[in-house]
Amino acid sequence: MNRILYCLILIVSSQVLFAQRPPEIKELKKLGLIPVSFPYLYLFETEVSNAGYKEYQTWLKNNVDSNRYKASLLDTLAWRKILSYYEPLVKHYHVHSAYSDYPMVNISQQQARDFCLWKTDRLNEYLKTIHTEIDSIIVRLPSENEWMNAARIGLPNDAPYPWKGDGIRRKDKKYRGNVQLNIISGQVKPGEGLFPSVNYPGFVTTPVKSYWPSEVGLWNMSGNVSEWIQESGKSKGGSWNQGAYRARIDQPGFYDGDSSANCEIGFRYIVEIVSFKPKQPLVPLAFDKKGFKKEFLPFKDSLFAQITELSNYEYQQFLLENPQPEYQIQRKNWESITPYSYVQQYGSAGLFQDYPVVNISYEAAVAYCAWLTKKYEAWEKRPYKKVVFRLPSQEEWELAARGNRVGSMYPWGGPYLRNYKAYYLANFCPLEAEYFDRDNSGKFYYHYPNNDLTISRYADGVEFLVWGASYFPNDFGYYNTVGNAAEMTNQKGISRGGSWNSNQFEIQIDQLGSYTEPNCMLGFRVFMEVLEE
Repeated sequence: MNRILYCLILIVSSQVLFAQRPPEIKELKKLGLIPVSFPYLYLFETEVSNAGYKEYQTWLKNNVDSNRYKASLLDTLAWRKILSYYEPLVKHYHVHSAYSDYPMVNISQQQARDFCLWKTDRLNEYLKTIHTEIDSIIVRLPSENEWMNAARIGLPNDAPYPWKGDGIRRKDKKYRGNVQLNIISGQVKPGEGLFPSVNYPGFVTTPVKSYWPSEVGLWNMSGNVSEWIQESGKSKGGSWNQGAYRARIDQPGFYDGDSSANCEIGFRYIVEIVSFKPKQPLVPLAFDKKGFKKEFLPFKDSLFAQITELSNYEYQQFLLENPQPEYQIQRKNWESITPYSYVQQYGSAGLFQDYPVVNISYEAAVAYCAWLTKKYEAWEKRPYKKVVFRLPSQEEWELAARGNRVGSMYPWGGPYLRNYKAYYLANFCPLEAEYFDRDNSGKFYYHYPNNDLTISRYADGVEFLVWGASYFPNDFGYYNTVGNAAEMTNQKGISRGGSWNSNQFEIQIDQLGSYTEPNCMLGFRVFMEVLEE
């Protein structure tokens, strides 16, 4: 079926969970970009420095009309808005080499957006000159949710700061008592007293790589300067002239509602990958006996099941010979779930080749199985004389999913959801304990900040689908029988196993799913019945 099916190499690392830091693309890593939502979002490791902004202004001055250059000029007099004497900064902060690696401030939100447009063009030009799998990107300000999610990578969903714990001082032996961010000296909360003298915060700003980076390598997400975000007139993270409370991840910017230049506000940019180059050319289906026997494993007498859900690559091979409109992969459903252009290309984009095919109809799945049966019949070296590929009955699916664990709640047994390293064992949308509550009658209900279910989707380390051989196989050798993509049965409208958007109750083996049309949570797994050996 695809190159993994018929030239099968099962790499142990493919079982590694997404639960922690996502993989990096080396070309972006060299540019100081940190992956914050694999594979399409990367955040710049620091706030943009004076040197970085000066590069932008120099380019404008040498390459475009004077109006664009004039629009980039800073409001250096914004230092005077603070009721203190900052005249030396008015004169020197943005031009003196001593401040080159200090964060850019006194820039309006619109000027930050203009910088991002310029950076988009420069990065796309650069990517065309090197060998990379990236096809195109856009640079922009992060949204509020993107900024907050990035600040909390590797931390609880309600973490107040971009480090472990709820205080602002380090507790480890080497740096015990040190303040972890650049904010104004003073009381952190009533009764706590002044900052310890082991390290005072900066006089104003500090270099962009001051203090300590977050777990994934982001510097000064809290403190130093507030950072413009995508939403109009908003910034996040607190500044050198504000207290610890304003530097909390969940707090709005002190100057929200005002998008003008301010000596407490700078920015960092996010890079969104729009498309990747095709990973490998699509080739017609060619069976391989050894790979075939590894891809279809038995679970009862003459019944076999595919070890993974059917992939995009495998389905695209079917479309090469069956281009009818009714069989095409639909994409409109992604548009209502995610704003990211790359995800909306799911089904054809390069890195999605080994991910489960979704957004196809029941009739298309049946047609694929019939096509595969005919292709098999034309294979001279077929291991079984006569087989039929088809969708499973509910009983067959359930037997395969349990993997010899009679009566089990999940393919791995249960009722636990994590392994001994605390990693989730499936790709789903866990309802986490901290969002459980009871109403007056004692009945459980769930609540999320701002009704943001992406918090729960991210809890297992990934927001949408993962490639087929992720997590761990059950005792029969089948991957992702629950979670990832819900799987069609031979009864139209009934699916099993739940999806990346299902909670821990909906992915239980005995639960039924339903659908009325193609959707981005629904795929299928091919079952094989040997009719004649």
